[in-house]
Amino acid sequence: MRKFIFGTFTIFLTYFSVAFANINIYNLSDLEILEKEQNTSEFLEHARDIKPSQRSEHYQAMLENMGLLHLNNLLLKKSFEKSDFIFIKKISEWPTLKKDAFYQSKRNFYMQSYFDKCFSNSQDEHSLQCEEQLNSFWHDSNRDPDLGIHFALLLSSRNGHLNNYWTYISAATLSKVSDYLCKKDVVLQFSKVRITHLSKEFLNDDLNFLRNIDKSMNHNCLNQIYPELISEFKKAKVENKGHLFRLLKLQNKLSKSDINVYFTEVFLSSPAPSKEFNLAWNTILKLGQDYKARQMVLNKLAQKSLLPGLLFNANKDNKSKALLSTLHQNFPEYLDLYSKTCLSYMSGEKVYAYGNPTPYCHNLFKRHARLLNKGHLLRFEEVLIK
Repeated sequence: MRKFIFGTFTIFLTYFSVAFANINIYNLSDLEILEKEQNTSEFLEHARDIKPSQRSEHYQAMLENMGLLHLNNLLLKKSFEKSDFIFIKKISEWPTLKKDAFYQSKRNFYMQSYFDKCFSNSQDEHSLQCEEQLNSFWHDSNRDPDLGIHFALLLSSRNGHLNNYWTYISAATLSKVSDYLCKKDVVLQFSKVRITHLSKEFLNDDLNFLRNIDKSMNHNCLNQIYPELISEFKKAKVENKGHLFRLLKLQNKLSKSDINVYFTEVFLSSPAPSKEFNLAWNTILKLGQDYKARQMVLNKLAQKSLLPGLLFNANKDNKSKALLSTLHQNFPEYLDLYSKTCLSYMSGEKVYAYGNPTPYCHNLFKRHARLLNKGHLLRFEEVLIK
């Protein structure tokens, strides 16, 4: 009797399960009706009910159409709930939608709006959740370069630390259209930070420094940003451009004159003992033997709005005496340039758009007068009296 009851219950349970399953499984005709009704939510909830062997071209066309329509509806209603995010992320992994460029483009546009809205809530805990969702989405996305740039700006504008979001910018710097995208100022700014970061990370390893530059930016991108890097290198203060000098020199983007100017600036900054200090010292010695090279360096330094000369601010210690003596013996023209410019500014003979071009002028004349032209010393006293 128990066997009979158990058997009957099993049959009933099996029949009930099959019947219940049949009620909830849609066929192709059901999906066709839902497409006509433009009921995207129900259609997409049951789109996977169709067996793989029955997913014909007609089925795939319906799926593509309803996927796009669903995104359009969400955008039209400005529906940016977490449940929407989870659902879109799920269906975007379906092979038919994953390979549909139109759907993926619209999906990216929706996600851009979704995260803009998500981060508009200023609460820290909520922002952290948004960032986790964004990272999850990006990991599974098609890494659209423009979207990556948008995300990098969105995250860095809230948290700073541009290099932390390089993964989003690299979608642009490594893309097939990097020669276009790397012209954008935002990509350039992130790239400068990236170069600085890698230069510090591989401080004494040029090979790995260059390898990681190549992993971060392709050649087309680098060719677009080199002119900007060179321009900034020539304008920046010496203490702020070591990383640029390193990259540009290793990539043979600097002339011999540019290199001489840089090491002369290093020498004039009174650097601490280092490999770079030694190179700067040797550069001054070589310039002492090459008048033409000195004149090229002098002309380029003369064009700067602020003449380098921290060395002139030094006290009369042994190190500064040695540096100044070496400069006087090998590059006296620069001392003359600095002195003349100083006198021109102090006397008002010339107006300098960026203010005093020789901030260490007084110290040079007072502490190191023995190195200067006597005519300049007399002129300095005259200007002081006036």
